[in-house]
Amino acid sequence: MPHATAKELSVLVDGDCSHPYVEVDNASSITSANQKSVSFYADKKYRSQLKSSIAGLMILREGDLDDWSGPSIIVDDPYIAFALVSNFLMKKTDFFPDIHVSLIVGENTKLDKNIRIAPYVVINESVVI
Repeated sequence: MPHATAKELSVLVDGDCSHPYVEVDNASSITSANQKSVSFYADKKYRSQLKSSIAGLMILREGDLDDWSGPSIIVDDPYIAFALVSNFLMKKTDFFPDIHVSLIVGENTKLDKNIRIAPYVVINESVVI
């Protein structure tokens, strides 16, 4: 399962984190978050949900810290920061090099040993990967 520390995520979104070693493994809405979730707060109409959220990490503006006492990442635009974090957590997977046996390779092609090539791929000649 993908995971990241608050410090890693704060660097990604150019924010300031309060608890750098907190780890999260998913991105969730403010109401469905759990203790391993990162969530965000960007709209005052969700103030009551912020106060009752059990998210392990919250992305919010500095001016909203009065309503949140847990681990946080402070940014200028929580919505954009959350989009970046969500994308990062979705893409972060373990990598295992593998070249499928159905690969068709052209002449003078060089393939590194640390790559992954899916089934039925065709690579033209004189390609370096």
